[in-house]
Amino acid sequence: MAKSQTLLKTQRNEVFKILQDAGLEVADFSWVDVLAIRSKGGTVSCLNYKEGRLHFKFDYDFLQDFWICEFSPGEEVPVEKVRKIDSLEDMFGYVCMWAESLKEEIDAPDLWGEIQKYQPIFSLAPREQIVNEPIPAYEAEEISKALNKLTAKVTKHFQLSQEQGELVRFKLDYLSDAVKRQGRLDWVHTCIGVFITIAMGLAMAPEQAKELWTLFKEAMGHFVHLVAP
Repeated sequence: MAKSQTLLKTQRNEVFKILQDAGLEVADFSWVDVLAIRSKGGTVSCLNYKEGRLHFKFDYDFLQDFWICEFSPGEEVPVEKVRKIDSLEDMFGYVCMWAESLKEEIDAPDLWGEIQKYQPIFSLAPREQIVNEPIPAYEAEEISKALNKLTAKVTKHFQLSQEQGELVRFKLDYLSDAVKRQGRLDWVHTCIGVFITIAMGLAMAPEQAKELWTLFKEAMGHFVHLVAP
C-alpha cells in the first residue's frame, strides 16, 4: 500500500493563516495531492496558486525519511528547493518566506505588458525619402526649444505634480540631447521610446497617452516633416 504524507486539516489551517497574514487572497489557492519526489507511490500535498505555475509542494523523501519543500517563486530563483527539513514547523517557516515572495510577484506591474499597451498609440511612420542623416545644428536647436516648451505644456495640460513634471522634463531633456547626436530615423525611434516611458511613468490611461502624443506632434509643428502625416 502506497504511503502518504499529505497534510492534516489542522496543518492546512496553519498555512491558511500564513497566507492571510501575508495579505493574499486565500480563495485563489487550491490543494492537490501529488507524487513525492522519491515516493515509491507515496503522495504529498501541494498548494497551487491559480493555475499552478506558482506553488508550494510539501514534499517528502520516503527513502531517507525527511521533508523537502519546493516552491515558486523562490527568493532568488524561479523555483527553489530545500532538502532535509526536520519538521513541519520548520517547513511553515519556508511557507512564510514563499508567501512574501508570492505577494511581491503578484503585486509587481507587468512592465513589458505596459509597453505593448502603448506601442500602438506612440507610432510614427517615417517618410520614404527620409534617410538616417544627421539633423542640422540649426534644426536641432529649434527642436530643442520646442521640446522645452512642451515640458511646460504637458505639465499644465495633465496638472502634474512637481515630481511628475520633473520626470517629463528629464525625459524630454534626454530627447533634446539626442536630437543633436542622432540621425533622423534614430531620433524618431528614440521619440517613441521616450514617450512610452513617460506614459508608463505617469500611469496614463490610453486616452491620456493619445493626448500626450498629440501634444508632441503639435509642438513639433513643421519639424514633423520627419514623419508622414
